[in-house]
Amino acid sequence: MFDETPEKGHVPDFLTDWVNQHDAPPDTGRDGPPRAAIYARRSTADPNFVSITRQISAGLDYCRRAGMSLDAERFVFIDRNRSGATMAGRTSLHALLAAAREGQFDALVVQGLERLTRNVADAATIQGELESLGITIHVVARGAVSGREIILSSFQYQKELEAITSRIVDSRRRAARNGSMIGSRPKFGYDRLPEGRGLVVNDEQAAVVRRCFEDVDAGMTCRQLVKALKSEGIVGLRGRPLTMCQLYHPPGLGILLDPTYRGAWTWARRTDDPITVETPQLGIVDADLFERVGKKLRLAKFTPWKKGMGVGLLTGKVKCSCGRSMVKSGTRMICHREPYMDPCTARTEIPLIEAERQYYRVLLDEILEPSRFADWDIVRTRCFEEMELTAAAERTRMKARLDEITADLESFDDDSCEDPIISAIVGPLEAEFHDLWEKREKLSSLAALRFDRAEAEALRTVVSRMIVKVPYRITDPQEIAAVSLLHGLVPRMVVERRDGRIELRFLLGVLGTGIEEQMPEAASTRWIDRTCPRTPRGVIRRPEAVLQHHRDADAGRYAFTDREWEAVAGLFEPMGRLKGGSRLYAEALIFVARTGMPVNMLPERYGGRVLHMAPIRRFGFWPHMLAALDALGSDLVRDIDRNRFEKRRPA
Repeated sequence: MFDETPEKGHVPDFLTDWVNQHDAPPDTGRDGPPRAAIYARRSTADPNFVSITRQISAGLDYCRRAGMSLDAERFVFIDRNRSGATMAGRTSLHALLAAAREGQFDALVVQGLERLTRNVADAATIQGELESLGITIHVVARGAVSGREIILSSFQYQKELEAITSRIVDSRRRAARNGSMIGSRPKFGYDRLPEGRGLVVNDEQAAVVRRCFEDVDAGMTCRQLVKALKSEGIVGLRGRPLTMCQLYHPPGLGILLDPTYRGAWTWARRTDDPITVETPQLGIVDADLFERVGKKLRLAKFTPWKKGMGVGLLTGKVKCSCGRSMVKSGTRMICHREPYMDPCTARTEIPLIEAERQYYRVLLDEILEPSRFADWDIVRTRCFEEMELTAAAERTRMKARLDEITADLESFDDDSCEDPIISAIVGPLEAEFHDLWEKREKLSSLAALRFDRAEAEALRTVVSRMIVKVPYRITDPQEIAAVSLLHGLVPRMVVERRDGRIELRFLLGVLGTGIEEQMPEAASTRWIDRTCPRTPRGVIRRPEAVLQHHRDADAGRYAFTDREWEAVAGLFEPMGRLKGGSRLYAEALIFVARTGMPVNMLPERYGGRVLHMAPIRRFGFWPHMLAALDALGSDLVRDIDRNRFEKRRPA
């Protein structure tokens, strides 16, 4: 019992009550002998079950001596090969707690408290729940134990576990430095030696490994290689198909990046102090091939977008009808299952350009269209009001619990935190506090997107300018801010296939209360359906961009000033007389290089201009023309494709 005198510090009343509860468990109120349950656990593999058998036998003897009744078929709970450092994965312990909540036993018998847990926080949780249910904990050699004993013992066992773990790691590190392969995991291409003390090459699997390296070195991508292996029925470990992650994983993992295959075994690869041992007997591919493949993969690895490189319009906003997210793959969007060789049955692949274009078109033609704005604004406002009511109720509940936890935590002083019992109580309270705080902040971030007509028209103007830039990433600050507003208006796009056609469904309004997504029913008025057209190839799939570039050309955006033309006019004299004049011909060159348009889609302003590549490359005036305009600081060469008319490289 705590001494509550001022010299010992101010101990909160609720903490004293908690200790009293755990020191003197309540009476069960049952007549007859108490019903017992036995729990046994072993942390490492035990083929002969010696330790488990000893624990159960000691528990049975204790039950007989104490006069407890025991149904050995139902109430003997065993966790094999499970650590006491955590409650995760201990199915029998969770089954025991479930039986306790149903009142199926009155006493829990263990050979030692370390069998129950080696974690202080878990000890407080288990002890608190069992004691509140009127269940006592008995140790074979000590009898019934109090809550204080359990907390202090678990604190000691946790320190012992940390010391044991440290000694094991140090011994394994010394063994690795001496060339022992203790602790090595199974690898494709190798078989384990008896007692797990090393590896030996598996000739059949080694042939597959060599083929993987050779195919990638020859130019095949990892995705193509995985498809080929899967089509041929080649499987990896445990009979499962080889996946992209097993072949190549960017942090430096996978078959193609594992130095073991070139004869260099590494212990603790992902730590700060790995140990490498040369093992030429395990080499499957030569070092040169391994280095070539590794270099190729490192050069081809994904480079994340850095600050200033723009944002993606549909990043994280597109869902497949199967429920998974859709990701970018080249110029298309595919189900997230596909890169991991888990084919999606919905087959909802869609061109990225068309997905972005349809997203813009829904905003322009429906939500921000002046004649339709009022109708959609009513639907969106009603959605927000429903979500706000739910969020307000949840915030009220969280605030009450946060205030309660805050009052409990403020009752502690700094000196009391050194006590392991108090630490065991404070830890879960602080964890719950931070969890509730984060959830409440997410609820508080829920904000209404209330636009008046003027604001909607301004956003519509920005979207009209953005649609002609598809599929380029958005870098302008005003457009980046607009993307955030667009995601609030249409937070989700679902792609599904119906009767061989791709259908797009756009969700209007708030997606959820900030904690979890809440997708409405399919018949909800918040869904906007559109059919994705079969898009043609080339630049014509972007009609808005084509029309905008033509309008810019008619407005003279690509025209030369007199000063600029005087600087470059002499470069065109060797080409002789050109139809319409050299100045319009040069302007057409600038138009093609600036916009990326094909030469057969020139605006009417350049009608009759035929830009044959051969004469341009033969006369070689293009780089001199760019240099002359650069010297003048001309805007014509800003964001221009400088290699548009360069000579082809020799094969």
